[in-house]
Amino acid sequence: MGSLSASPSGRADGDVIHPFQPYVSKPCYWDLIRSKPNLMGGYIWDWIDQGVLTTNSKGAAYLAYGGDFGDKPNSGNFCLNGVINSDRTPNPKTWECKTLFQPVAFEAVDLDTGKIKLINRFNFTNMKDYSIHWNLSEEGMIVQQGVLDSMDVSAGQSREIKIPFQPLENKSGKEQWLRLSVHETHDKLWCRAGFEIAKQQFLLNEGHPVSARPERALSIKEDKTSIQLNGSGFAAVIDRSTGELSSYKVGGEEWIKSPLRPAFWRPQTDNDAKGGKTQKLMKYWKELGGKLTTDSVRMERVSETTAKVVVKKRAEKTDLVITYIFNGNGEVSVTMDLDSDPTLPPMPRLGFSMGVSDEFVTTHYFGKGPWENYIDRCAGAEVGLYEKSTADMYFEYAMPQENGNHTATRWVDLAGASGTLHIEGDQTFGFSIWPWSPENLESAKHPFDLVEQGFYTVNIDHKQMGVGGTDSWSAKALPLEHYRIPSGKYNYTVRLTPLH
Repeated sequence: MGSLSASPSGRADGDVIHPFQPYVSKPCYWDLIRSKPNLMGGYIWDWIDQGVLTTNSKGAAYLAYGGDFGDKPNSGNFCLNGVINSDRTPNPKTWECKTLFQPVAFEAVDLDTGKIKLINRFNFTNMKDYSIHWNLSEEGMIVQQGVLDSMDVSAGQSREIKIPFQPLENKSGKEQWLRLSVHETHDKLWCRAGFEIAKQQFLLNEGHPVSARPERALSIKEDKTSIQLNGSGFAAVIDRSTGELSSYKVGGEEWIKSPLRPAFWRPQTDNDAKGGKTQKLMKYWKELGGKLTTDSVRMERVSETTAKVVVKKRAEKTDLVITYIFNGNGEVSVTMDLDSDPTLPPMPRLGFSMGVSDEFVTTHYFGKGPWENYIDRCAGAEVGLYEKSTADMYFEYAMPQENGNHTATRWVDLAGASGTLHIEGDQTFGFSIWPWSPENLESAKHPFDLVEQGFYTVNIDHKQMGVGGTDSWSAKALPLEHYRIPSGKYNYTVRLTPLH
């Protein structure tokens, strides 16, 4: 069992930041505070969650909150509003705070020549007391690195510095990043020498697609209930009644345990439920999946190696077209075209969800990590190459809710004994993986209420709204306007590819 924490969000009252829901609008506060010399703020109200470690009737340990002891009235889990877990371990909000508060900053001047502006935010300390490290990476793998000479930059001052990296050719198609970090050079009461106090990433070269594999022949069989597509070592099925990808077998093994479906709802965060009341405001999107009717499922043979299936769905005020393109190698491109009435409320999530085999025991991804992050709480996460047990891809909150998201994802590999399911998009996307159903996650009050379903829920999001607001008890608990997803027209493509 992972560390138990409060919620994925943070709240703010004036200049006092609560971490109750996750530090979403805090970067906006700090941009403003640092732009005005007479502004102060960003104070953390509750530093530590205040859960009470206890056991349930079956002897399972959990963090109790208001109401768990038969106490009435109570404030529920409102006491779990810190940036540190109840057991004093850090959580994703901790790392976000660390990055936003960091006393040194870097700004790009001319990345091609390695010129960077160093800004000393300390009030009294000279930068010569710290070491500055740099590295250059391709697709998350370090290819050059070094340590700069001591920098004499007084408190409150800035200086242009040059990073002595050797320019890299970009023939491989891999993304190239420059990373800078500042470290303590001596032991302190609170840390050891080498502790990192600040960091920054800069994108040097964007990646580009590599050449595709030669395509194999694709066979197609249709009947009244399904469209069956077979190629080199794979077989897929589209259900005619729903238009969903209901089966995807590779090497005879079923990789999809629950159909690939459009997703518009997320298990509510504390901010969603308590202040934002998305169960009322965004009820349309919670119910949309069950109200969409399938108008048509049409198959078109494009070539000997490729076929296209176009699914048209509709509901009141929404038209949805899902287009699948299959090739004989087993690659499936899935495009969502959504056209929803602009007068509808914003949606919590826009993407796809599916169940995959629990045989995929390891997750590799290239995106923001290693801890969970959201569009308005991702300053502390870094684009990199990460690997983790699929069973541990979630983050456990004391009151279960939306969790484990990773933004700015380039690709995800789910690896198991029968092969690897590679997921990528036409643009960066968000993803999360849970061993439970979204419905179970939303209804659970404690981690012991979560029941593993025997397969993994994989969410692949074009967009997901932010997780924090300016308070947590009113409509202001919703994320700021630019972190919401307005109803309207959207186009989104993901690709599933089997790797052996």
